[in-house]
Amino acid sequence: MKTLKYPTITKRQNTILNAVLEMYTSEAKAVSSQQVARSLDLDISPATVRVELSALEEMGLLTHLHTSAGRIPTTHGYSYYVDSLLRKYDLSRRDRFAISTALEQTISGGLKEMLKRLSVELSRLSSMVSIVLAPELEKGILRRLDLVRIASGRLLVVLTIESGIVKTVMMDISSDLKDDEIRHVESLLNERLSGLRLHEIRKTVGDRLSSTSVSDSKLLRMIVDFAGNIFEQESSKDVHVGQTKHMLDQPEFSDVRTLRAIMELLDDSNWVVELFEKASHEISDGVLVAIGEELGLERLSECSVVTSSYTIGDSKGKVGIIGPMRMDYSRQAALVNFAAESISKHW
Repeated sequence: MKTLKYPTITKRQNTILNAVLEMYTSEAKAVSSQQVARSLDLDISPATVRVELSALEEMGLLTHLHTSAGRIPTTHGYSYYVDSLLRKYDLSRRDRFAISTALEQTISGGLKEMLKRLSVELSRLSSMVSIVLAPELEKGILRRLDLVRIASGRLLVVLTIESGIVKTVMMDISSDLKDDEIRHVESLLNERLSGLRLHEIRKTVGDRLSSTSVSDSKLLRMIVDFAGNIFEQESSKDVHVGQTKHMLDQPEFSDVRTLRAIMELLDDSNWVVELFEKASHEISDGVLVAIGEELGLERLSECSVVTSSYTIGDSKGKVGIIGPMRMDYSRQAALVNFAAESISKHW
């Protein structure tokens, strides 16, 4: 969890800061002292509010763009809000139903299709860029391996991992390879490798098959040589991105530079994985947030990330959204958390 040093502020300053943050989140416009005074039931004048706003600005929690303009939150202000003022948001039955339906309507394609459907639905509900990282299979336990001839010179290797995750790899084989040898190799691989974790298999497959007649089986030799690809960690670099059109609903994304930065980001799965790892403010229930400059990318200094992990067997993946700093963190956190929990329960 992120630990930052915040100034000590009074209860009234807390209330005023919270009002500014919520109004700015809703309207995307700087908030004036008159607006704050009207919105609060504190029986204080706009002049008193101005004094408190100035104090909050000196603390680095608010700033203003022009001398006569109202205030807007700083990155530090958002961090304080997320760590200290955020209220729990209860998702509507409609939102929960939409996410559950996206998961349950998967007809074919298994887990991959389900994660893609979820990313599309989460983008629609959040009006942000939603991303679902596939589970890492490094610790996944091999339940069964199947070898399926697709054509005379093509073989599909199907790995079934505990919890039902399926990974497939295509191999080129000799067209004169007999079906009997394929079945023999398939049986041998299951005998020696099932019940082991993928990273164990990848590192030791040669030794585990050394006592077999590898030299007599061209296919078995190929699989040993190709083990790095077959049993490699299918990491969270498998990224499912929702419909990006929804981010155009946010005024911040009308800035072409910010929009281009995010589109470039989505083209690089390594960036996405690293970005999610920046999230360190823990809101609740394992939901993590990274705000503004914490993302470590100047082009995304006006954006935030909200993410949560899901678990399938021993494998973990992540669900998250990328949007402007000016977002409803409580609602976005609730959406991301429910989506992650739903994957864990559904699969």
